[in-house]
Amino acid sequence: MKNLDFEWLTDEFMLYCCSTQLHEKTMSSYEQTLHLTGNGLPANNYPMKIREGEVYVIRYTLSDGSIRMEYMRTDGNAWDGMMLSEEFRP
Repeated sequence: MKNLDFEWLTDEFMLYCCSTQLHEKTMSSYEQTLHLTGNGLPANNYPMKIREGEVYVIRYTLSDGSIRMEYMRTDGNAWDGMMLSEEFRP
């Protein structure tokens, strides 16, 4: 069986959507949503106040010394009454 990665599947889905002649705004919304990973970080995890419409880069230093980076954006969503940033793939 062929090993399918998420990036390839996303591209195939967008090509399919193109072939169905969806409205341009719908296509843009689908594309933005597909880049979200489902991981969220509430505002109380930040050392500063976060604002809607901003993008944040979080750098984690792992125990082996390597660095992991996450890209988060705030779209006005909330979790438990706090602003929520959501991870996305750039």
